[in-house]
Amino acid sequence: MAFLAMRCQRKLELPKRRWRWPRTQRGTELNFRDSWKYNVADYEVAKILGLNMLPSYVERKVGGKTGSLSWWVDDAMMEVDRFKKKMEPPDMGSWNKQMYAVRVFHELIYDTDPNLTNILISKDWQIWIIDCSRAFRVNKTIREPKNLVQCDRKLLAKLRTLDKGVLRDRVSSWLTNAEIDGVVSRAAKIVQLFDKEVTAKGESSVLYDFPRSEQACGTGLYRITPGLSATKANLWQEVGGFGESFAPDREPVAAGGTGSRPEWQRGNETATASGRR
Repeated sequence: MAFLAMRCQRKLELPKRRWRWPRTQRGTELNFRDSWKYNVADYEVAKILGLNMLPSYVERKVGGKTGSLSWWVDDAMMEVDRFKKKMEPPDMGSWNKQMYAVRVFHELIYDTDPNLTNILISKDWQIWIIDCSRAFRVNKTIREPKNLVQCDRKLLAKLRTLDKGVLRDRVSSWLTNAEIDGVVSRAAKIVQLFDKEVTAKGESSVLYDFPRSEQACGTGLYRITPGLSATKANLWQEVGGFGESFAPDREPVAAGGTGSRPEWQRGNETATASGRR
């Protein structure tokens, strides 16, 4: 679908249909993987970039099985529901900046399934990226260059200096060397693409300033409800919390309010702290 320029102040959206996967003549993606490990890896990549658009994803063992544990985004609406209800963001400029950043991140990690159910919108209209379990392909090219229309200045600077050694230190537990090489190569190509756009169109038409760039991941998201239920408390104790992966701003909510909660995922199996969903 055609993407609209920021200056028009029109709403940007993800494609209505899922993006096409690389396929063979038989219709199957080569080296297809759907892994919880990619959720942990994309959170670590977001932290390196300083892009505050992902809730925490960490590796934990629950019930003797290893998987990813993520922080649940409460009172959120899926982008697919917003689209069906034809709800308009209150601030188109802010919405567009967020969507541009989402596209850059999806291209960087080569997410093959960035559909409308993998974008959550909080009550304050902040976008949160979830469920990137079909990402990090070994391809060294950009998947959809047409999606890269504008970019935050700080995010582009981080991509320009993305270091393979730092990346390997942070994500080698979940990504192969080939997958890491793919990220580094795509980062370089994204930078090259935007540099050309700036030369052709001017910096003000391509780059912008995004307040959620260079923030600790999870800033403004985590709210701890006083008095966790027994089920939540037991799970919290079993997995040992989130440790250093947690963002620092854990603000309490009013008694009786809705707090965030951990979500457990192993492969395609997902459960919340309060039971299977």
